[in-house]
Amino acid sequence: MLLWIIGFSLLGSIGALAGAGLFLFFPEKIRKNLVPCLVSFAIGTLLGAAFLGMIPAGLEQAPAIVIMMTVLA
Repeated sequence: MLLWIIGFSLLGSIGALAGAGLFLFFPEKIRKNLVPCLVSFAIGTLLGAAFLGMIPAGLEQAPAIVIMMTVLA
């Protein structure tokens, strides 16, 4: 199992590096238009992960109905 985890981690890392390298071959105009979208996606992903990661900690501190109403709001 550990070998699978390491293998797919390496595969994902190599894929990310290849994607970043491929990005350099795009024309300058496309890169200027694409970078703000990619930054927005990255920020949204990080905020979503942080927000979803705080829900279990909140459920330990307060009743579930309060936390879920806050999430829905």
